[in-house]
Amino acid sequence: MVWSVQCIAAVIYSQQKDIPSAIALAAVPAFLLETAFYLAAGIRQTREQLERLRPPILAVAMTASAPLPYMVYSLPTGVFAWESALVILGLAGLASFWFVVAGKRAWTDMLYLLVMAAPVIWKTFKPLYEDPFPNLQLHVLGVLMWYRTGLLAVLSIRRMEGINFGFVPRKLDWAVGIRHFAYFLPLGLLIGFGLGLFRVRPSMGWMLPVAIVGTFVVTLCVLATAEEFFFRGLLQQSLTRASGSEWVGLIVASIIFGAVHILKYPNWGFVALATCTGVFYGRAFLQAGSVRAAMVTHALVVTVWQVFLVYTG
Repeated sequence: MVWSVQCIAAVIYSQQKDIPSAIALAAVPAFLLETAFYLAAGIRQTREQLERLRPPILAVAMTASAPLPYMVYSLPTGVFAWESALVILGLAGLASFWFVVAGKRAWTDMLYLLVMAAPVIWKTFKPLYEDPFPNLQLHVLGVLMWYRTGLLAVLSIRRMEGINFGFVPRKLDWAVGIRHFAYFLPLGLLIGFGLGLFRVRPSMGWMLPVAIVGTFVVTLCVLATAEEFFFRGLLQQSLTRASGSEWVGLIVASIIFGAVHILKYPNWGFVALATCTGVFYGRAFLQAGSVRAAMVTHALVVTVWQVFLVYTG
């Protein structure tokens, strides 16, 4: 079903952007392959099969799979570069073998978050995944590769407990996630408009329902998945265990979460707002005992921001 939706979207997008068919036919299989790897990392039954392998063997498999989508599109389109392939392989090896080498310790967990954040913050994948046609944004393949490698490393090699991760929220996750979104929304709008961070976006007309559903689903499955998994599931839990206090873990993780946003949004008001959202995401995680509840809250907040508001800070 996901592949079908991707193929339909690819046809529409390639026609709108006048992308040559040869390039589209190379890029689409790369996205389909990376999507399969990404979804496999989030499906419990698949991970259980992979966990039958010894951690070093699983890490080798994770590393070897990393450059495959890059090769699928870059070789036939003539943009393949050995330097890029080797950097992709090296990054994946670092993420895959981290816990094999470093073991299970609180400080290695927190350092791993820095390792996972650095390439995303520094936009490392954009120059590695060269576009054979302007504005294809094929570096998204690298971001997805990075996220699923981290997911598998934490869940299937580190065997981190208490995350309760999955792409599909349970009934409890929906209830807790929606409730915390409702708690945050009035406060978030007050801060956002009070600090002049947002203005209301003009109406999208008939496209509004499509924009709402599309933004929510994509955010839930990618952005919210990655950020909540690592900030709440990994960082907040590690801080809680190190300090012996849920509140310390929640507050410190939220402050770090907010501070990271200064790199993309150089506005301390936005940092304060992001820190505030982190508190609500963290509370949702604690109350549901599942990172999926935090993902729901996060996806709803981003959907309101992206669909109904324009950032002006």
